[in-house]
Amino acid sequence: MITITDNAKLHIKQVLISKPDMVPLLSLKHGGCSGNILVISLRDLDSCSGLPTEDIGNLRIYVDESAKQYADKDELVIDVKMGLEKHIIVRNVTASNKCKCGKSFGA
Repeated sequence: MITITDNAKLHIKQVLISKPDMVPLLSLKHGGCSGNILVISLRDLDSCSGLPTEDIGNLRIYVDESAKQYADKDELVIDVKMGLEKHIIVRNVTASNKCKCGKSFGA
């Protein structure tokens, strides 16, 4: 299950206004303290053709095959981290093996 905070939804929609040919993609990267990080990146729509989607609060997010198993079975929270620059973070809330900051998790 994927949930998204209002701030993250607003941030993604604002970014997409200036990039109308792009779509948000949830994917898995290897790295971080615990081995895996889920990320949201922007990709062109053609490269996401055929991928499953999650419609979350009037926002369609494409899900890469690498991240699908986590989107299907775990509780994921998409949020925006405020600082000098805003950036999207994805937390796997139900992961049993995760780092203290909550960004990465073990499989």
